[in-house]
Formats: sequence, structure tokens, C-alpha cells
Amino acid sequence: MLKGVDLNSLRFASPEYLWLLIAPAALLIVWGWQFTTRRRDARRFRQHRRLPVRERFPIFGGLAFWLCLLFASAFTIVALARPTAAVALVRTAGVDLIVLQDGSASMRTPDVAGNRWQRSMRFLRVLGESLAWKDDRMAMALFAHIAAPQIRLTKDPNTFFFFLDHLNNESPFRLEDDTTWDTNIELGLAWGMRLVERDQEVYGKSPNAKAFVLISDGQACQSTRRSIGRR
Repeated sequence: MLKGVDLNSLRFASPEYLWLLIAPAALLIVWGWQFTTRRRDARRFRQHRRLPVRERFPIFGGLAFWLCLLFASAFTIVALARPTAAVALVRTAGVDLIVLQDGSASMRTPDVAGNRWQRSMRFLRVLGESLAWKDDRMAMALFAHIAAPQIRLTKDPNTFFFFLDHLNNESPFRLEDDTTWDTNIELGLAWGMRLVERDQEVYGKSPNAKAFVLISDGQACQSTRRSIGRR
């Protein structure tokens, strides 16, 4: 058993080529006989020839080329037989979750327990608790008519839950502000992409898969619909 490879699962898609291995196997026997003869002759020369310096004989000489040729031929035949085996591959990379949370005025609608905003906060808490936080990272941005990034991509769960605790009761977009009464989903997505790009600029490319979690009541403003339609 090799590490990560189960030899019991080894199969050949074209096993009819394997019988050709008889040729390099027979030639390997001939090569071994030639090598043995060469070493025997070298010992005889050392015993019967008297020279002022010690005579050296290469171990393989020209036989090294033929040995490499035999192995190359054998490997070519095995490759033609198309061997396959099951390999265990473990991926350690996590996921980068970018949460885009709707904070517009419509999220205050109390048609669910508490209101839509509070229900979305409860969902985000469950989402955060379900992550391993070993290689996983999360970021968060709020949007209404404008967008406001809250958390950069981080592996620290305390940072994420700290923001949830302070956002649990009410959105930071005030009802008194005119911009709270729009839902610019396109701008929220743009800020999500900026969070990813900024993280890559600072820390380099991450092996983690990227995923966006968009939480909204679906009531996009008219300006967003027109801009999306043009795209």
C-alpha cells in the first residue's frame, strides 16, 4: 500500500499489451548474464595483469545504456496498458463566505417572528455556528440604497458574532434617512466583490472556494432593476 494509493484497486484498461513485457524480461536476463560475465572478466584482469597503477574498470560500461533502454521499453508497454488506480485525495481548503445583508426599511416588516431583520440575524448566527472556522472565513456587508461593509474576510468567529450581537435588534440604516428606503442589490454585490479583491491584494490569492450569501426580502429598487436589465 502506497500512501494515498490503494494497490488493490489497480486495473488496466488495455491489458492485452501486458504480454509484450515478456520481451524486455527475456532481454533483462540476457543483460544480467552479460553483466556477470563483465564482472568476472574484470576480476581476472586484476589478478593476472601487473601494472604500476591500479587499473579501474567501470561497473556497467556500455551496459548502462541497454539497461535504461530495457526499463524504458517496459514502462512504455505498461503505459500502453493504461493502468488506473483509486487515489485518496484530501482537500484542506475551506470556504470564503461573503454575506450580503439587506438593511433597507422593508426588512423591519413584522410579518415573521420579531421582524425580517431579526429573523435574518438568527439565520446568520446558525450559519456562523455551522462553520468549522479552521480554514473557513466570513465577511459581511450591509446594503440599502448605499452599501456599508461591516466585516472583512476573517477566520475569527468572535469578530463575526460580535457584529451580530450589535446588529441583532436593528439595522444601522435609520428609517429617518432617505437612502434606507431603497434596496440596491447590485451595489451590495459590487461591495462583496470588493471585499474579495481587497483581501487578495493584501493577503494574496486564497485557495478557498468563494460563495456569496444574499439575504433580502427581494424587493429591489427600480434603479437596480433598470441597471441589471442593461447588463
